Amino acid sequence: MAKMKQLAKKVADLQAEKTEIKKNAQLIEAKIKDLQNKILDAGGVKLRAQKSKVEGIREQIEALGDKVTKTKVAKNKAEKDISKLGNQIAKHEKELAEVSEELEQLEQDIKEKTQEAVGIRKRAEEAKQVSISYSTWASIGNKSLTFHFLRRKIAHGGKEGRDGRDEAGAR
Repeated sequence: MAKMKQLAKKVADLQAEKTEIKKNAQLIEAKIKDLQNKILDAGGVKLRAQKSKVEGIREQIEALGDKVTKTKVAKNKAEKDISKLGNQIAKHEKELAEVSEELEQLEQDIKEKTQEAVGIRKRAEEAKQVSISYSTWASIGNKSLTFHFLRRKIAHGGKEGRDGRDEAGAR
């Protein structure tokens, strides 16, 4: 318990000292203010005007500092945007190159298929001509054959052979 009393007394002493120091600090601050006012009074209007200019310049410096900070932030953002857009442009150029390649291949395929189609049409036309020629030839051949058989029949007097055919082989 004795130790507690000693500590309590020490705390009370320190608080009293703290209060005394605060009072002294307030007195010193008041004296500083009074001296500043006396300095301003001694310098008169000219000193007050200079002080006002200094405060105005400080405010301008702070405003310009804020502008510089905002400008730096905007610059950094713009640089990031440029980088981002550069990456997007590179990506789109790559895609464009791939699509161009595909388009080129498709155009080549179209040319090849067109050439194949022209060849097929040509062969179809040739086949049609051959078919027409064959049909014409067959028609002429049948007419010629029929004419030939008729002529033979007439030449033999219209008699048929043993198998039901005339001598020329027609029925």
